[in-house]
Amino acid sequence: MAKKIHYEAVLFLEDLDFIEKRSPHTLKAYASDLLQSLAFLQKGQFRGPKIDGYSTYSFIPDEESSTASIESISSDESFLHAGISKYLHTISKLESSTRGRKIATLRKFFAHLKRAHLVEKIPAYLVTPKKAQKIPHFISVDEVLSVMSAFKKMPSTPRSLQIQTLFLLLYGAGLRVTEACELRWEHIDIKNRRLRITGKGEKTRLISFPQILQLPLAKLREQKGSVSIWSAPLSRRSAYSMIRECGELARLNKPLNPHALRHSFASHLLSDGADLRIIQEL
Repeated sequence: MAKKIHYEAVLFLEDLDFIEKRSPHTLKAYASDLLQSLAFLQKGQFRGPKIDGYSTYSFIPDEESSTASIESISSDESFLHAGISKYLHTISKLESSTRGRKIATLRKFFAHLKRAHLVEKIPAYLVTPKKAQKIPHFISVDEVLSVMSAFKKMPSTPRSLQIQTLFLLLYGAGLRVTEACELRWEHIDIKNRRLRITGKGEKTRLISFPQILQLPLAKLREQKGSVSIWSAPLSRRSAYSMIRECGELARLNKPLNPHALRHSFASHLLSDGADLRIIQEL
């Protein structure tokens, strides 16, 4: 049973990558959750292109881990359910968001097992806990203007130019932080103020960016030397640090983060009368 389950887990990860086009971050999270939840069957590690750069997806069992005794105990669903139930008990004290993600992984995996006719149905006990509703953080138009005013006081350096460009990409074009970090010159039409962005699920959208972003992009373009718009690879951590610095320069009351800018982009368009469907497409 253990070998069969882990074989199906490998197929499940392949589906997430090649069919659903999930990101490396998502694939690693699914693989990690599966390793933890299926450890009672056999310990080991998943490998794959979006997990550790390995050429194919596979499960590598630990040398000291054996499935012989497990397979001799049971070959039906009851053993699998018993093991999963024990696992759920071990994660019962985790935060609801973390527990919810792990349970969601198992629900999706059981749906795969059901399609493979290894289980009859998705267990009713895999109930995702309700998460407390958080009010999204966004900044006001006045606070945006405060940040823009603070930019004028910054010394003219390559870093200050990158900070301004990043801020305007997130607030002015509504990009996700990962999309901004991975932006290439081939995706940008500076003259016509257009961006071609491939986001979640490999969906491509065309965005018209504000005129105020033209000059910073043109200055970055003059530096050349890279397919990326950034002189060196820009990590999410660096991007968060740069945006937090924007908030500090403008002396905002709350720490600023990239998602707050993306949410502010949508909120300000909506309050200015933009159509909700158009905002969702952007």
